Amino acid sequence: MVGACESLRSQLDVIVHPLPVISGTAVITPSACAGSTGSITGMTSSGPAPITYIWSDGAGTVLSSSTTTSDLLNQPAGQYTLTVTDAQGCEDSQSGFTIDNENSPNAPIVVTPLDYCQNETTLVLTATGTNLLWYTTAAGGTGSTSAPLPSTSAPGTTTFYVSQTNNGCESLRASIDVEVIATPVAPSVTTPLRSCQNSTPGTLQTTGNSLLWYTAPTGGTGSASTPVISTATGGNQFYYVSQTVNTCESARSLVTVEIIPLTTFSGTPIIVPSNCGQSTGSITGINVAGGSNTLTTFTWTNSSGTQVGTTLILNNQPAGTYTLTATDQDQCAASHGPFNIPLANPPAPPAAVSPVEFCQSSTAIALSATGASILWYTTATGGAGSTTAPTPTTTTVGSTSYFATQTVNGCESPRKEIIVNITDSPGAEFALTNQTGCAPYCVTFQNLSTPTGAPLVSYQWTSNGEEFSTEAAPNEC
Repeated sequence: MVGACESLRSQLDVIVHPLPVISGTAVITPSACAGSTGSITGMTSSGPAPITYIWSDGAGTVLSSSTTTSDLLNQPAGQYTLTVTDAQGCEDSQSGFTIDNENSPNAPIVVTPLDYCQNETTLVLTATGTNLLWYTTAAGGTGSTSAPLPSTSAPGTTTFYVSQTNNGCESLRASIDVEVIATPVAPSVTTPLRSCQNSTPGTLQTTGNSLLWYTAPTGGTGSASTPVISTATGGNQFYYVSQTVNTCESARSLVTVEIIPLTTFSGTPIIVPSNCGQSTGSITGINVAGGSNTLTTFTWTNSSGTQVGTTLILNNQPAGTYTLTATDQDQCAASHGPFNIPLANPPAPPAAVSPVEFCQSSTAIALSATGASILWYTTATGGAGSTTAPTPTTTTVGSTSYFATQTVNGCESPRKEIIVNITDSPGAEFALTNQTGCAPYCVTFQNLSTPTGAPLVSYQWTSNGEEFSTEAAPNEC
């Protein structure tokens, strides 16, 4: 197009020529051993003449090129390829033509493939045969009597070749593939893993195959068991883990475990008793150190678990038991105590008999104590008192403790422990001996009763509902 004017159109013809096709049946004549007398004949090809027949060996070296014959003559044993090119420059090729040595020995016996991990130490190659020669190519080249030592510096497959020679005749070459497997990547890990001292630790987290755990970055023997973390001591712990893929072990990944030390307490607590019925008690003199940097909270709780203070100093508290908890910025908590704020000049505990004895399955009576405004408890500290005296149960042998206080002028006393012992009843058993002869007749009783704990202290013998003796072994006439 010139300016705005379009010219007439010219015709362009595109001709696609068919490829030549190699045909025929190869007639292969072996080569005399160690000679060059082998041949390949009988091949032909289609396509516009002239057709060029090009023969090359296994190393790609062109051996002959002819437009008049397709025959390959006077060649040693080996692998050969035929390439044909027609007058249009179109070509076709066919490989896999093998000229054998006439009466040549078999190729040596080899083990293939040989697998190594990257950077693994290797051994020199071996083969079973006579007068071995080693090559780096399938054909051509000069053989070496020294077996090669494969390199494992880079992953991939390298092929080595070996022949044997008997009576001056070299065999075909056997191939050995050395496969170097790439070192797998180190497993992915979650690090650092942080836990408070004396807490239940977390689990080491890692992703990989056939994991092995170590305590050092190199050397040592790996364990398939995930390490159990101890939090008894603050500080850092180091673990190393590898993974194995296709029998090859990776480098080790580092997992750092940080055990956060707990806050430590020092100082001698100074405890001021509380006036009876008031909240004037206090606890001071406690110091703290350690933990993870700065402390975030202090918490005082009473025996019921109720929070009663948020500083190191506890003031204005009634008599009771108190515990201090220090929690650092990592939420690691350490406890100190418990500490008891006593009553100032409390009344004496009520008077009561202890222990109280009951036989098993007997009818018990309510416990009693002497004092003012008695309150009964089932524990030595804490809990809510009851004005109703408890009646022990006697179904089970054993000892149970009950506690009683008295309140004088609004001030409750310390608790008096009353121990109730439930004992098994003794087994009553006897035997008797009758007297014979003239009246009066007398009966002698033999006491066979067995104590079940305490010694037997009293006896009661009855006949027809009436007592007749309190002796251990009476004689009745």
